[in-house]
Amino acid sequence: MGQIQITIGIVMLLLFSVALIGFLINFSNDNNPAVSITQDQEIIDLYSKQIGNSSELKTTSESTYESIIKSNIEQGSQTVPSTGAFSPTPPTLFNILENIFSTINTKIFGGKPEFQIFTGVFISLIIFVIGLYLYKTLRGFPD
Repeated sequence: MGQIQITIGIVMLLLFSVALIGFLINFSNDNNPAVSITQDQEIIDLYSKQIGNSSELKTTSESTYESIIKSNIEQGSQTVPSTGAFSPTPPTLFNILENIFSTINTKIFGGKPEFQIFTGVFISLIIFVIGLYLYKTLRGFPD
């Protein structure tokens, strides 16, 4: 799996979380259940943060696209592979994962230290893999 695939995977995770929570909020508004997801402030906060992350990702991706399109290489000049052209805007990707993992930690595992080993190891693995892909990109060999 390359850097582009892991970026696409994280963005799809963002879109899935926004779509799922949005569906649950609208379902709750339409049916007036006794227990509603709209009563849980942490889920509502996750939804609003993910909406903000998606608009930030859109803005930074558009600026990256514009910089790639407007760059030019003069005829006869040599290019040296020093960096990759693909920029996944890592701060936004990390914010997406941070919001999801913090909500998982409190909602599924209850924020208890006995279960934090699972989320800790999983987060460490993801950070390690993203770090490797960023290193490969900076070396000029993105997948």
